Amino acid sequence: MTDYQKRLNKEKKKCINGRIVSGLDMFPELMSTADAAAWFGVSVSTIRKWINNGTLKAFRPEGSKIIRIRKKDCEVLANGA
Repeated sequence: MTDYQKRLNKEKKKCINGRIVSGLDMFPELMSTADAAAWFGVSVSTIRKWINNGTLKAFRPEGSKIIRIRKKDCEVLANGA
């Protein structure tokens, strides 16, 4: 088996109904900082500033360096509540 075939088999294991999914696809209520930036129409650095000053709630999954934002929290900020 070639390296390409090994990688392909590994990717197939990540499929759901024949569609390769990312980790976020499995949790549709969560957004990355890039997703939130696109949703608000601002830069990722603006999203990070909002998180740092408490304007937007976010969290890091246990043992991870990535930042996740709940869509509900984006909607609350967008509605001014």
